[in-house]
Amino acid sequence: MHRDEFHVPGPGPYALAHSVGCLPTRTAAAIQQHYLQPWQLQGGDAWPAWLSSVDEFRKSLAVLFGGEAAAFCPQANLSSGLAKLLPALPRRPGRTVLLAAEDSFPSMAFVLQQARDTGYETRLIPRAQDPASIGTWSGALTPEVAAALVPHVHSNTGVVAPVADIAALCRERDIYSILDVAQSAGILPVSVVDFAADVLLGSCVKWLCGGPGAGFMWIRPSLLSRLTPTDVGWSFHIYNTGAVTAAFPLRATRAHLDDAKVVGDRREAGIVGTSSAQVLEGHVRVDVGKVRQDTVTVTIPAGAVRVPVDQPLGDLAIVLLEAESPDSFFQWGFMLSVFHEAANSEPYVLEPLGDRMLHSSAALRDAFEHQLATDPVFAGSAERRRSWLLRQTPYADALCRVYPIVREEEETENIGA
Repeated sequence: MHRDEFHVPGPGPYALAHSVGCLPTRTAAAIQQHYLQPWQLQGGDAWPAWLSSVDEFRKSLAVLFGGEAAAFCPQANLSSGLAKLLPALPRRPGRTVLLAAEDSFPSMAFVLQQARDTGYETRLIPRAQDPASIGTWSGALTPEVAAALVPHVHSNTGVVAPVADIAALCRERDIYSILDVAQSAGILPVSVVDFAADVLLGSCVKWLCGGPGAGFMWIRPSLLSRLTPTDVGWSFHIYNTGAVTAAFPLRATRAHLDDAKVVGDRREAGIVGTSSAQVLEGHVRVDVGKVRQDTVTVTIPAGAVRVPVDQPLGDLAIVLLEAESPDSFFQWGFMLSVFHEAANSEPYVLEPLGDRMLHSSAALRDAFEHQLATDPVFAGSAERRRSWLLRQTPYADALCRVYPIVREEEETENIGA
């Protein structure tokens, strides 16, 4: 960008961007178009335009810092965001200390001190100790620390802290890492993926030239769903139900129910039916068999519900929702759609297709013959063989026999990817 794109005070170089960035020349027109004009022309119907501007702000933050737009929340300023965050963090027995450097920005320290009303105590790393040393932070991140506030760049000294390494230490020790990037956003590389912290607090008033009020808070998605905020607003009724309002990626463990079958079913082995199944208390029972698991990044769709287990009925949630539990909804026959293969076809279509596939691919033919030689059930079931061949095609149903409930894992890498 060039000097003529900003209103620069005074005749000489401007050296106060670490306090307030210069006003872009396009800002007045943007405020008129996106804020004042909808208000002037639409009155109470201006809300869609205003809320759309908020969404665009969040998308821009995701472009600048990585991650998903849904994980960014606009804030009036950093201290306001921190004041909302601290009471909402999950509490752990024995974790009562909030750690920060003595050279932290004063308004952030004030928020930490006020947190004593919620049972926390503040501990400050003395300014005589080097905040850029990982050893300094390692010695201070003791077992009683609940969360650490870590400035990326210290406002008084310009010292740059190794925030990715400090966040990694926090993860190892089960301490929430809260990074303050107010002094670095816009002048140093800032990435929620690379830093891999729990929370990122920042502002656009400095190097990003966004003016006052353009603060933001990014929260790791798997932590976001566990927060219990007391400072709530318009959309809290949505989050309070546990319902997901927008799709987002999540590191999760899935269960593959390759061997599951309805108890008493006498159809061909591996093919599920209910006509001959044993009925118990009005339900058919399911034998889960051997469960295969993998941990992958899945897209959680809008409308999904998160069920926390750190609650009084957490054990009941596990009993009902884990597929391997004998009293789970799955084993009591409530989820028979898991066995349904959406992509299916008649034998007269699949059999010639399978013949052509086996003829054209030596690797596929070898795998098929190996399965025939080692799996008697497969060898004796024409329907099982057709199903196997179908799964080798682009038409296969990737969700067949995949349990529709996933177990959330702590994100330690590829956050927001």
